This record gives sequence, C-alpha cells and structure tokens, in this order.
Amino acid sequence: MSTDGSDLFSAEERGDTVPRWVRMALRLAVLVVLLGATAGVVWGNDALRERIGSGTEAAAATAEDDDAEAGTDTAAATSQVEALRREDARLRSSVDLAPPAGTLVLLARPTPYTLDDLVAYGAVTGGALVPTLTTSVVVARGARLDIIAPGRTLRMRSDADGFVSIVAWDGDLRLAGTAGQPLRIVGWDPTEVAPDSTTSDGRAYIRVKDGRLDVAHVAANHLGFWSGRTGGIALTGTSETLTRAFVTGLTVSDTHLGLFLSGVSEAVVDGSSFSRTQQDGIEVTSGSTDVLLRSVRLADVGRDGVLVSRGSSTVTATDVTVDGAAGYGARVDGAPLADGPNSAGWSTDHYAGLDVDGFSVRDATRGGLRIDGMDDVALAHLDVDAPGTALDLRGGSTGTTVADSDLVGGTRALRVAAATDVRVTDVTASAPATAVLAEQGAEVEVDGSTMTVDEGHAAVAQGADTTLAVTGGSVVGLGPGAVVARSGAEATDADVDAADWTYRPVLVSWALGNVHALLLLLLLPVPLLGLLFIVRRRRSQRELRRLFADEMTRLGRARLTEYAEEQPARPPVSPADPAPQPVLVPDVPPVPTWAVESAPSYGPVTAVVEDRPAEPVQAVEPVRPAEPVQAAEPVQAVAAATAEPATVEAAPAGPVPVPAVEPVPAEEPVVRVPVPAGPAASMQELAVDAVVQQGYRASDVARSLGVPTSRVRGWVTDHLRGL
Repeated sequence: MSTDGSDLFSAEERGDTVPRWVRMALRLAVLVVLLGATAGVVWGNDALRERIGSGTEAAAATAEDDDAEAGTDTAAATSQVEALRREDARLRSSVDLAPPAGTLVLLARPTPYTLDDLVAYGAVTGGALVPTLTTSVVVARGARLDIIAPGRTLRMRSDADGFVSIVAWDGDLRLAGTAGQPLRIVGWDPTEVAPDSTTSDGRAYIRVKDGRLDVAHVAANHLGFWSGRTGGIALTGTSETLTRAFVTGLTVSDTHLGLFLSGVSEAVVDGSSFSRTQQDGIEVTSGSTDVLLRSVRLADVGRDGVLVSRGSSTVTATDVTVDGAAGYGARVDGAPLADGPNSAGWSTDHYAGLDVDGFSVRDATRGGLRIDGMDDVALAHLDVDAPGTALDLRGGSTGTTVADSDLVGGTRALRVAAATDVRVTDVTASAPATAVLAEQGAEVEVDGSTMTVDEGHAAVAQGADTTLAVTGGSVVGLGPGAVVARSGAEATDADVDAADWTYRPVLVSWALGNVHALLLLLLLPVPLLGLLFIVRRRRSQRELRRLFADEMTRLGRARLTEYAEEQPARPPVSPADPAPQPVLVPDVPPVPTWAVESAPSYGPVTAVVEDRPAEPVQAVEPVRPAEPVQAAEPVQAVAAATAEPATVEAAPAGPVPVPAVEPVPAEEPVVRVPVPAGPAASMQELAVDAVVQQGYRASDVARSLGVPTSRVRGWVTDHLRGL
C-alpha cells in the first residue's frame, strides 16, 4: 500500500515552522518584485534617460512645456510693479497738461525739438559730448523730438532715487547717429558712476505710444524694467491709431527687452542686433501687423529670440539669426484669442500670415522654431540646430509649407501636431531617433527630402486620423523601419531611396541602447532558476519520502510476519473471560540498619524464604479500528527478584553486628511498542521503526525524512523508555 509523503508527515514533523500560506505569500512577493524590477528596467530606462541622460534630452523635455518661466524674486517684483504704477500715473498727469515735478512736456509745434532745446529747458545737463538727461520728457501730440547726435553718449539718469524716461505720447521720436559714429544711449547711475544694472527700483526707458519711432545707428544699453512698455525701447499702439516704427542699425544690449512692438500697424527692423536681454529679444504682440524683421541678429537672450503672439499677423522675417536663447529661437502663436462672442471683439479664427525666408538658430534651449495655430505659414531656408525639436508645428493650423531647409534636432527634426495641409519639400532632417513625427490628426506630405537618424525611424505617424505621405527623397540610418505608423495612423512611402538604411530589430536596438538594463535582465534569470530549482527539489524530496515510507512499511510488515511465525500460538480467549489487567508490583524498601542492630539475638536461626513467583504483567495491545488485529509482541518485565533459601548461623550471645546490605539496583525494563502492520501513523512512528526494528542509523533516517537528527534520536529514546 503506497502512502504519499505529504499525507504521511505533518508539517511539524517535517520541521516546517512557517505556515504554508506565509511561504506562498513570500514566493508571490518575490515574483512580483522580480517582475516589477523587470518592468522598471525595461520601461523606465528610456524615461530616465530622457530626464537625466544628457543635457540635450533634458532640454527637449523642458521644451515640451508651454510657458514655464523661472521664478522672480517677490520683493523685486513688488518694487518694480510699484515703480510702474507711479510711472503710469505720471504720464497720465503729463498728458492732462498737469505734469508733476521733474517732467518736461513738449507741446505741439511745427518744428521738431532737438537736444539743444532739452539743454535750454534744463532737462539735459553735462558736457556737449556726454550730456545727461535728468528730467523725464513727454512729447505730446503734434510734437516731435529729434535727438541727432553722432558720436555722443546720452546718459539717462537711473538710480535708487528714481529714473527718467523719454515718452512720445501721440507724438513722434527720432534717434539717430551715423554708421561710423552711432548715438549711444545708456541708463546711468550717477551715484555708482556706472551704467545702472539694477531693475528692482525701476530703470530708464524709451517709449512711443500712438506715434512714430525712427531709429538709425543707435546703440542703447542698460535700459528698461518689468513690463513691455517700460522694457527698454518700446512702441505701443491701439487699433484706432496709426503706430509705426522704422529702425535701422540699432544695437541693444543689457536691457530688459530688446524691442517691444505692441499694437503697431507697421514696423520695419533692419540691420539691427539685440543681445544679453533679460526677456525676449524682439516681441511682436497685441494685434500688430505688417512687421518686417530683416538682417537681425539676436544673441544670449533671456527667453525667446523672436516672439509673435496675441493676434499679431502678417509678419515677415528675412535673414534672422539667433545664437543662444533660454527659450525658443522663435515662437509664434496665432491661436484665436476667443472661442465665441466677446466684449473685446476678438476673432475666433486663427491668425494668418507668417513668411520666413532665412532663419538660423543655434543653442536655443527649448528648441528652434515653434509655431502654434498660425495659418498660411511659409518657411524657407531654415538652418536650425537645436537641442530640442528643430521645427515644431502645433495647433489646428492649415496651409504650412517648409522648403529648402536644414533641420537638426536633439530629439526630432520636425514635429507636426494637429496641423493640416503641411507640405515639406527639399528638407534635410536629422535627429538621433526620429527625424519627422506627425501626430494628433496631422496631415503631412514630405517630398524629395532626406531624413537621417542615428538609430530609430526616419518618419513616424501616430494617433488616429494622422496621415503621413513620404514621396521621393532618401532615408539614412538604421532601425526596424524607416517609415512607420502607430496607433491607428496611416503612413505611406513611394520612391524612397533606402540604400543607406540598415534594418535592425527592435529588440537588438533596445539591448544596444540600454546596456545597463540588459545587464540587469541577464542577472534576472539567476533568482528565477533558483526558484525553479527549489520547487523541483521539494518535489523530489516529497517523492523520496513517499518511496522511503513505502519501503519502511514493507520491511516492517515482513519483520512482523517473521516474528509472528516464531512465537507459540496463544490459547484462544473466550469472550466471557475477563481481560487480564496489568498488576503493579510495589517496590519493597530495604530493612533499615537500626532495625537490624536493635533486633535481639536468638542464636542460629534458619530462615526459609518462600519462593513465590511474581505474577506476570500483562501488556495491553493497542486496537486499531481500521486495521486487523495482529499478534502483539510480549512485553518483557522484571517484577521482582526471587529469593533463594538462606541459612543464618547463630551468633554468640550479645549483640551481633549485622553488616548493612546495599540494595542492588534493578535494571530498567525495556519496553517494546508493537509496530503497526499498516502504514505508519506519523513520521515519529516511521522513524522509530526504521531505527529500532530495521537497524538504520538515526542520522540516515533523519536525512531521508528531512528532519534534525536530534529529533529522531529523541523519538527513539522515548520509545525505549516506554513514553
């Protein structure tokens, strides 16, 4: 009869002190941890590389943010806002012909005012070559101020006690020098005897509101604070007025803003440069139209090189270079300012009209050019090398063309999201992993372009309703596919030269691009194999225990059969006869010495001790209800030692010393418990049978059963003692 080891041995007998559910929970936890580590290595590695892998990728991640800005010191912001409030109040008072102290209002007259007039009115002091403007000037409607001073430096007072400004309020302003001797304008701190570099208390600035600004060969620095209208050199207008600017040969540095154009109806900026600005280089906003930027250089600007926003349209940029920007090289937002009827009367349509011919971008942190929601965009001769996306077209715009351009991006060369009717022609696009990406329902046609990647995909379309058609041109690089579609998108290619494209499976690309993760995955099978080994070993142990139990049971039955054949037959026991009961033999204490010494002497006495055999102790055979009753092995018991007759010789009269007789200790009886004929009821019974009956060593039995040797020896000792 075979007995499964799991049914034969209890958990306690196997030495299992941990509950089964705890072991299962631990195994499950280990498996979850291993799977979680695998998932973290596989899917988390790319995200980790994008965040900390390189400065280029970190910059690209930052570029995806819409309008994140660095924090501003609260105290400095509060003081600048207060200075702006005072300045606005002063200007309103000046316009109302009630100028406060320290303000000179130039009223309308046929001839323009000049620098000599300012000297005559006491607004300008100092020498002829380095005059200092100490009083703010307001040019009223109908008036014009001409500051034409080649080779001279106009210092505008700007210190902790206040600052001055030149504001043409409905008037006109002209600033001019010559190409060889420009007019220099600087915000000057007379206390520090140096240019004013502190903006927290306000700073000198120049502004034209609802008038005309003419600038020719002027170098301005250390001007402006806080807002656009006080940013340095600003031109602001409204839809009811004609506000125009004609700027040529302007050099601006160390200002809050380079040039601020708000609500202008016409502006031309030609042959000018802007550098080291705290904010944007050139900002065109608030419905400005007909703006031309030509031969403009921008470097080391604090935000975007060129910013076009808030309903501005019909903007043209030709031969513009951006070399170093904390934001984008150029950012254009043509999204509608309203989505329904509104009090301001804003249109719900996209603004249109952006024409760029020759735009170069280098080292723009967020990316090259980003265009949101602007219709009718024509981009040509772009030369962009940016750490993020070289050209990013977003929003529901339509009618964008990109031609004859070289785009190099740290993440992508060209990204089109939700823009329709986008045509790309004769463009060289290069990026590490994806040259062209179309998503969010974009419609893109790429014709005759070269797309190059280090490893990945040349062009990718992803998302429902996204279509990408690649015709002609070539793809260079390696990866699982040159033109691919994902997540319900549609991508087609025709007549594409793929001679320089090398196929590489996704798994191989991932392994080579994630070496550290690959090493971790190679180590992962070690604990998995260990877990499988443990499961297999425990299964083998259970099988060995079952075989051992079957063999021990078989041998025990054979020994019991041999033992039963050697024993004489017992007389049958009548059911009426009472079952013999075991008799307890009391221990007889030895006679005390004092009793022997005090006993009287009667001479020689012969004492005969009756030889009475002790009644045998009957052993009760255990009864198993489910098994047949087997002949039990008799229990050998030593009841009492039989006394032989002894002759005691008479001693002479008088007390005779009797030597003390030391009792001989009786040997401890050996009790043998009958071994059941059927399968062992427990591991203890099986172990005792193997050691006592079969003669196996306790260590061998313990090793086979998977229990400590000391436990088996304890079981055998208890058995021999009859416990």
